[in-house]
Amino acid sequence: CEAIQQTSLEERLQALFPGLTEISSNNIETARQFKVPGAIGTLGIIEGHSRKFCSSCNKIRITSQGLLKTCLYDNGVLDLRNLLRGGASNEEISSAIVYCVSKRHEDGHAADAVNVCDDEESMARIGG
Repeated sequence: CEAIQQTSLEERLQALFPGLTEISSNNIETARQFKVPGAIGTLGIIEGHSRKFCSSCNKIRITSQGLLKTCLYDNGVLDLRNLLRGGASNEEISSAIVYCVSKRHEDGHAADAVNVCDDEESMARIGG
């Protein structure tokens, strides 16, 4: 039985788009950006499992179930749907969001460590 050779996404993209070049950036970004020869725009790779961008992350997400996530790897830290359906005022919702963001985990590893769910959510469900 032959061993299956694993190739990285970047290697596969290089094979599909010869001349693919990474665009260097002075900013720490979520995605590594690449220029595809002859194409308009750029192609981005988000290396979510590396968590290289956690220190500069300024994103929050709201799942399709109404949970606020301050990190891709947390279980959701605030049930916005229940607040809205329960008649919370704009000020109460705003305060709850600010509080949750102020208590966000240091990085994705810390959020994942306290994650009580073993199933990985799809990016479509997370809002990523």
